[in-house]
Amino acid sequence: MRDAAAVREGSGGHTFAWHFLASRQSDFASHTQSVFKAKFQALLPRRGYKRSIIALAHKILRTVYFILKRREHYRDSVVDYEALAVQRNAPRWIKALVKHGFQNSTTA
Repeated sequence: MRDAAAVREGSGGHTFAWHFLASRQSDFASHTQSVFKAKFQALLPRRGYKRSIIALAHKILRTVYFILKRREHYRDSVVDYEALAVQRNAPRWIKALVKHGFQNSTTA
């Protein structure tokens, strides 16, 4: 039998698993080229490695919450999505222009 004053039984069954996953995710995010890396680098001198990881995990969880709440796609402010789309689609666009009679200036 447990003494009520000494031990409290919480109702959050898998909180350790969530904390573990969030901290691992923030550890990975701190090494990628994203806004999360910049946040981690800003926190690191003031808080140290472990507390910065936990703060970054909290930021990631808040970001995920608002993405799900607003039903939006994640758009990182560091990444230029328009340049990525052009780089990915440019060969297809050039091929379509050549097919329709326009001459490719790179081969001329």
